[in-house]
Amino acid sequence: MIFRRSGIVFVAAAITLASGSFTVQAQTWDTLHKSEYSVWVTPDYNLAACNTYRNNLDSVATELDKAIPLIVQYLGIAPPEKPQRVEIDSNTAGMGGWSSGGDVGYFISDFYGRPTFGDGLRWIRGVIIGEVINSTTGAVSGDWPRDWWCDDVWYFPGFVAGELLKQTVDTAFGNYWLTSEKYPTYPVYNIFKGLLTEFGWTFYKNFFAAVLADTMHWGNIGANPSSIKTDYVIAYLSLAAGRNLGATFDSANVAGADAVEIAAIMSVEERLQLALSQKLKVATAWTDFRNGNYAAAKHILDSLGVAGVRHDGFVKDGGISGRVPASVMVYSLKGQVLYSAPGKKFDAAMLNRLFGGQTVVVRYVFDDGLTYSSKRFIARN
Repeated sequence: MIFRRSGIVFVAAAITLASGSFTVQAQTWDTLHKSEYSVWVTPDYNLAACNTYRNNLDSVATELDKAIPLIVQYLGIAPPEKPQRVEIDSNTAGMGGWSSGGDVGYFISDFYGRPTFGDGLRWIRGVIIGEVINSTTGAVSGDWPRDWWCDDVWYFPGFVAGELLKQTVDTAFGNYWLTSEKYPTYPVYNIFKGLLTEFGWTFYKNFFAAVLADTMHWGNIGANPSSIKTDYVIAYLSLAAGRNLGATFDSANVAGADAVEIAAIMSVEERLQLALSQKLKVATAWTDFRNGNYAAAKHILDSLGVAGVRHDGFVKDGGISGRVPASVMVYSLKGQVLYSAPGKKFDAAMLNRLFGGQTVVVRYVFDDGLTYSSKRFIARN
């Protein structure tokens, strides 16, 4: 069935669910917008309302289509659905949105464009991107800390949404949206922003790449919220930064952020990587670690004689705090040696040429025995 109104075509797709000897007629959905990146649908009973606000819907849909490839480019992860399914429901009780099972959804009243509903379309233009970010990070792992990442607060999705608005609209609007939503007043937002300023988007690519490579699922670690869950997530952020961020998050009043525990989690993760490169049997240690019992994993590593890893700063371009390593080795995530060379012959451009588009483990070894190991997503230039 095709509905036409003012030259715009909406296609309704009927869905039926068969069970045994009978068929149940399911909800009929009308397609409002379809592109390579997103498909917008609404229940057939809500089509008239969507037609009334179709200009607003179309303008926001166009911006979301620009944002989705940027999410992939900046974070190194993609929404679980391609194209992204966007549901517009008939709820008019103020403003609202959700993400679940890969889908995202919004109230039709989000698109009224009235000043009394959040300064025209200002609110929804950022929130619609933020919900897709929630869906995308949810595909990496569910159960992110609700007190400083998402859910009860919106520090991470709001941070990324504001940055993307600077590209999908313009810098002035992105800053306006962030300021209107009071993000610069939130200490955790300022940490996320500061890490972007210091390292660029590669930092977040490395962070998510490490979480995926280690198959970490935050739902297996502590309650939400809890100190242990917080410390694990900050430990992975710290691994991407090359330094312990525990004190930084503690100063932002993140409950339970413990720099000592974060250091212990970082050390165990790095030693597990080292054990892989040594072909040691650490499957049980990985299971303990992934379930939040890093102390049990440490005990296994100690019994195997796997040495700890020291940190003296962030590794950049083959040097650590200006020092040149004695050797550099690159391993696959399964511990296979992919590359080895003296430090003096190594440069970041070589790493990019050899391993662009891959996540690998890079290990730097220094003459005094210092070893630094980290997972890195190698961007293609």
